Amino acid sequence: MSLIRFNHWQSYHKHPFGAVKENGLVRLSIEVIAEDILQVYLVMHKDHQPEQRIFMEKQKEGFYSYEYFFNQGKGLYFYHFEVHTR
Repeated sequence: MSLIRFNHWQSYHKHPFGAVKENGLVRLSIEVIAEDILQVYLVMHKDHQPEQRIFMEKQKEGFYSYEYFFNQGKGLYFYHFEVHTR
């Protein structure tokens, strides 16, 4: 059985909450409980820009995090996560 948990309303998943100022830093964390996890990625892109696939580091058992620096100017940013298993 696998479990993937992310709730942007929870500060341990996304901090700070809400909109981000230009050149702001945001910590995104995802909980992944699954067998044979190979890699977890944050996939981020600014509107009308190519996406970036960013390796997320394991922080503790089942939790992966990355601090993203919003330095591509004002605009809409979209993100999702990819979990690769065997």
